[in-house]
Amino acid sequence: MRISTQSFYDQSRTAMGAQQSNLLRVQQQLGAGTKILAPSDDPLGATRALAVSQSIGLNAQYSASRAQATHNLMLEDGALTSVTSVLQSVKTGIIEAGNGTMSDADRATIATTLESSLAQLQGLANTDDGNGQFLFAGFKSGSAPFVRDASGITYKGDQGQRLLQVDVTRQMAGTDDGRSIFQTLQGGAAYISAAGAAVGSGADMFSAISDVIKALRTPVDNAGPAAQAQLQAALGTANKNITNAHDNVLTVRASVGSRLQELDALTVTGDSRTLYDKSYLSDLQDLDYASAMAEFYQRQNALQASQQTFVKIQQIALFNYL
Repeated sequence: MRISTQSFYDQSRTAMGAQQSNLLRVQQQLGAGTKILAPSDDPLGATRALAVSQSIGLNAQYSASRAQATHNLMLEDGALTSVTSVLQSVKTGIIEAGNGTMSDADRATIATTLESSLAQLQGLANTDDGNGQFLFAGFKSGSAPFVRDASGITYKGDQGQRLLQVDVTRQMAGTDDGRSIFQTLQGGAAYISAAGAAVGSGADMFSAISDVIKALRTPVDNAGPAAQAQLQAALGTANKNITNAHDNVLTVRASVGSRLQELDALTVTGDSRTLYDKSYLSDLQDLDYASAMAEFYQRQNALQASQQTFVKIQQIALFNYL
């Protein structure tokens, strides 16, 4: 069977084109650092790489949410730590005011100290996150939740919870609303007014402190035994209300601590998942540079051989065989 010079020419040109294409592909892989340049290179691998990349992206979002939740909860814990310290100081002042040797002037001095504590508590209740968002305002986080008006310190926020998606199936409150912290007594206990009546509307630590301040500023030195008894009853009531408020804050702090611990655990799990996903993605698409360089030189040599063959075929003429 005779093979024409044109057939040799066409075969050589086709082989050279294939070698050029193969060499170009290896060059592109080296430039991109990946072995999958297009889904058609490895349809199954490309599909898996896309799914893993999406998983890594979601994990990054969860990680950012965990960081935000951790930031807010740590700010809340710091504020509540200060609140418990102030409430303990208030209790100490109330107990001190019950000493029978105290005069009206002494009790007025304690009342002044308690007024300072009340202002400090209002400031803590209006703690923000450093970006103008108030921690204890619920959904109304753009304005201070606790405002002093003619009736005392009132709550202007709501009871909404700002939930953050901190993992695939876990949403978590990054803050607590002010009503549940500053206007709720431990175990649902009723607020007891200075007059000794149990009330539920407006029951909070601010009212309790305001009531005892008013009682301490009422002169009783020359008012007789009944006035003294009324003062002691007011101090006892205040002590009980502040104790209940203090216990409620401790309960909220325990919840904050539990959430922070959970976030730590979720972060460990999330980091491990991300590390695994990145390793798997690397296996799917990252280029083995040593193998790719070896293939590059192999393809380059093959192309050169094809080019040399093509040149020789071009030089073939019929008279060489006559």
